[in-house]
Amino acid sequence: MSTAPTPQPIVPEDRDAVLTFIAAQQADPATACAYVGMREEGLETDLDELDQPWTRTVRVLRDAGGAVTGAALVEWEEEMVGRAWVYGPWTTPETWDRDAPALLAAVVEQAPVGRHQVFAALENTRLAALAEAEGWTPDSVTIQFAADRAALARPDPAVRPAAPDDLPALTALHEAAFPDTYATAQQLLDPTSGYTVLVLFDDAGGGLAGYVAGRPDESDAYLDFVAVAPEGRRTGAGSRLVRAFADALPGDRVRLTCDSTQTAAVALHERLGFERVGQTRAWDRRS
Repeated sequence: MSTAPTPQPIVPEDRDAVLTFIAAQQADPATACAYVGMREEGLETDLDELDQPWTRTVRVLRDAGGAVTGAALVEWEEEMVGRAWVYGPWTTPETWDRDAPALLAAVVEQAPVGRHQVFAALENTRLAALAEAEGWTPDSVTIQFAADRAALARPDPAVRPAAPDDLPALTALHEAAFPDTYATAQQLLDPTSGYTVLVLFDDAGGGLAGYVAGRPDESDAYLDFVAVAPEGRRTGAGSRLVRAFADALPGDRVRLTCDSTQTAAVALHERLGFERVGQTRAWDRRS
């Protein structure tokens, strides 16, 4: 096996060529990673919204003629989450075995955090093999769901937008339901974050029964989080929150991902008419 060349940063003039290369890889689930779009227009928007400019973290490889043959990039959140998300690596079929490990290492070393994650469809078996070979730990399978937004939508006068005063209750439920996740409750309520957060309090005027949070994503509404407090379960609170979310956001569909081990959540979404449209898995590296 030949020695892999050293991945390099790009200059501004490389942007379009690198974006075109990544988009071609994203078009096939067997070579795509999760987190970012699979169409060039949506891909560019997603990359431009990363916390660190993708044109600074991306590392690429080229053939003798200068054409891009490999790429990877990384995003991280240091203060609250302490996690980095790797996008890629992407290579040509012929250069994967030689170049993918070097690309992965080149972006991991940039992020000043102790945990890194890669995430891809189950069809991307070569990424799974790379993660396993590098000693990354596999997570459980995540199911991708989608439903027609208009059919799902139902207004609910008891479900309202979250207010700043809701932060303590929202934080407690969010951290219990989604420990060590990619966004804190404070970030969800940040008015510049783009999230829509809806809450439902119990009918007796007591505590928080549940919440839902998400944001527009291309032509769809993406539901990032939905959680129901123990005392709110088996009351229909989860269904009410999801339907109110569909009513509050524009889009053709509501999309979400759900851990396959969360059997109650899987059952809820299937009862509401969501269909399974894909399956993904994450791998974690801790240092």
